[in-house]
Amino acid sequence: MKLTFKILIYFCFVLASCQSESETKTRGDHIIFSNDPDVIDGKLLQEAFPDSLPKFQIYVTHSAVGMVKAKVINDSSKVIASSSIIDLLNHKNEISRFKKSELSFEDYPLLIKGQNSIAILVADRFQVQIKSLSQSFNDDRIKERFKQFDLEKLKALSSKNIN
Repeated sequence: MKLTFKILIYFCFVLASCQSESETKTRGDHIIFSNDPDVIDGKLLQEAFPDSLPKFQIYVTHSAVGMVKAKVINDSSKVIASSSIIDLLNHKNEISRFKKSELSFEDYPLLIKGQNSIAILVADRFQVQIKSLSQSFNDDRIKERFKQFDLEKLKALSSKNIN
């Protein structure tokens, strides 16, 4: 019994010491995806999303410092796609993956992120990703959706330190 108790106490200490530094932190009134003060706030990234699309609504599902996620809902209230913008300022390996890619959309490096999921790199910093939940949405149709984002706004944000 004493040995079991000692083992239990030991594991409690081990678990307590393993608390991750990536625990949820906040800046102001929202979650921080990154602690770097140069990373762009999700509320500003959100401004690059299309306001609306014909026959579709865009709902932001998560916004934090360094990222914003949204879902696209059709007339039947069915989620048909998800999209996100992530500030990759401190993710040099991911930026490098984009730069090594031989694929592109217009002048933006492009990566295939899985079935019906494509991401582009804007201003060597922002990953804009669209994932279709519909098989009828092929890669070409997904690529066309990037034109609906305000990519110029993201380019402008890349040169500013706004938070």
